[in-house]
Amino acid sequence: MHKNCVTIGEKTCEIGGDLLDLLVKKKIDLVLQGHEHGYMRSKQLALSPDCPSIMINSTNSKCIKKSGNTFKKSDGTIIAISGAGGKNLRDINLDDSEKEYFQTWNGSNIGNSYGFSMFNISKDRLISEFVPATNDYTDSFFIN
Repeated sequence: MHKNCVTIGEKTCEIGGDLLDLLVKKKIDLVLQGHEHGYMRSKQLALSPDCPSIMINSTNSKCIKKSGNTFKKSDGTIIAISGAGGKNLRDINLDDSEKEYFQTWNGSNIGNSYGFSMFNISKDRLISEFVPATNDYTDSFFIN
């Protein structure tokens, strides 16, 4: 989808918290978004009795199922915002209250790498890799 909800760029929750919660409740493995001019990848998010809803403009650490780069299918949702392919990169806001939801980020003030996300998908695994066109920021993650 184009628009975002949780982000550490300049955008706000444009899709609405209800849609984000539905995606996480249904355990959609990967939500791929754009709209921010940078790259950000969340940790794996999941709803639970301690996290009935993903908090917007704040962070509920109990909504974070797992951090890292290797995840199990259907255990939660990863949000990958891949918008570093053309327009001028924007700053990453390290003071953003949603920062704890994110595993890694790249923008004009951190990483400063233009690039794209490449996916390799088989029946058993999804591999995502941020491929830099400039500078050397990289990221990869796996859903098995």
